[in-house]
Amino acid sequence: MFLFKHLDPFSWSAMIDWELSVARRFPSDIICFVDAWDFIMQGTAQDVIAALGNSALLYHSEAACWPEPHKADAYPSAPTRNRFVNGTGPCGFGYEIERAISYGIREWPIRGVQSSIFADNDQRFWTDCFLAGFGAIDYHSKLSVSLNAVERSEFAILEHRLVLNSGITPAFVHANGASRRHYAAELERLR
Repeated sequence: MFLFKHLDPFSWSAMIDWELSVARRFPSDIICFVDAWDFIMQGTAQDVIAALGNSALLYHSEAACWPEPHKADAYPSAPTRNRFVNGTGPCGFGYEIERAISYGIREWPIRGVQSSIFADNDQRFWTDCFLAGFGAIDYHSKLSVSLNAVERSEFAILEHRLVLNSGITPAFVHANGASRRHYAAELERLR
């Protein structure tokens, strides 16, 4: 099942509130939040479940500690450079997402109605939840790969899907950053 919500007016606080309401409605289900603007689903529900593995809560990952690079030292060491939380909402069981959001809202509420990515945003919120002990990070990009730090030489397009040089085929591609044009050009070439 896919749920989509257009938040008008948009704010980061409204988005977190919506994610909380979804998690509360489906506590026993696996929920995977993605940004409808620039995420491409290239896998299946089974790929998402496989990426989740034994985690009750898994964060999309990326190679940059943004928007607060001073928190990078608080992160544990990791086997890959994709060791930081990506701001897109997490994947996991509704009850665990609800638990993390409820804690986060109490500890680090997103104030105001800002919608700028440079304002008090979801990436800071989810980073703080992770650093407080909620969830794991998708270090190997099985759930998603963020193209903001991926070079064209680091992936191929096989059977219409992006495959990383490691052999992993992420369930989602976060088509952001400079590498977005490489992926789009490859897809266009395959048409």
